[in-house]
Amino acid sequence: MQSVRAAALDAERATEAVAVAIRRALKGRALSRHHLGGAVKRGLPPALTPFCRGCRARHVPLSLMRAAGARSGVVVAGPGDGEEISFRLADEWLGTKMPKRVSPEVAEGELVRRFLRLYAPTTVDRFAYWSGFSPAAARAIWQAMEPEMAAVSLAGGERWVLREDLPILARAAVAKGVRLLPAFDPYLMAERDVICPDKKWHREVWKVIGWPGALVVNGLVEGIWKTKKEGKQVALLVRPFRKLAPDVLRGIASESRGIALFRSVPSVDLRIVSSL
Repeated sequence: MQSVRAAALDAERATEAVAVAIRRALKGRALSRHHLGGAVKRGLPPALTPFCRGCRARHVPLSLMRAAGARSGVVVAGPGDGEEISFRLADEWLGTKMPKRVSPEVAEGELVRRFLRLYAPTTVDRFAYWSGFSPAAARAIWQAMEPEMAAVSLAGGERWVLREDLPILARAAVAKGVRLLPAFDPYLMAERDVICPDKKWHREVWKVIGWPGALVVNGLVEGIWKTKKEGKQVALLVRPFRKLAPDVLRGIASESRGIALFRSVPSVDLRIVSSL
């Protein structure tokens, strides 16, 4: 943002200018990241398109594109030309209107509500990790919402839920079935001690770099997996944390058919391995 500051543009004005450019570029069409960047920079002041030494070209800084993309309502709309993902305006793609602009306080409160509906019972520390706010900022937003929360006991500690969701959570059924969740699936952002009670496996599931997929059995993480391209074939490597029951193995085989469909191959070579 150094070039923005040099041109005496504050972050709000810079973000709004790029958001307007994004909506103009995507109106009625889908664009790849490369083509979107090229279309957006046309008409913007030089301060918002500094020279990038890595790309050896002028473009809007990635951090500013991300902030403006969220404001302008951009979604990933699947593959476009070739295999590259494309971007579209959410209101055009979904056929809905963009929500009205609200105050930061209202938006922050709604963010906490949505987080709790996804991951409660949970804590303010998990909210900070999930949202990207600093611990201090997350705590301030969280405290403002505490009148809508109720404390519960889980995993030997205090957790929080939305008060209005207590009846639903009280009668919730235990998850059943086998799932091969992809890396960074939203479910894997839940309380790690709850969905994977044996902490010795945490470093395998939540690696510092490059998460694997997760084998989830009846709501608990019971292993990890990844795919491997071998010529025209795809191998599915599953590393369970313990010996698997026959019904779980059948569930994994069923899930593998979805991966084959996603990878556009007739089938995948399923292998149960001792390490990835």
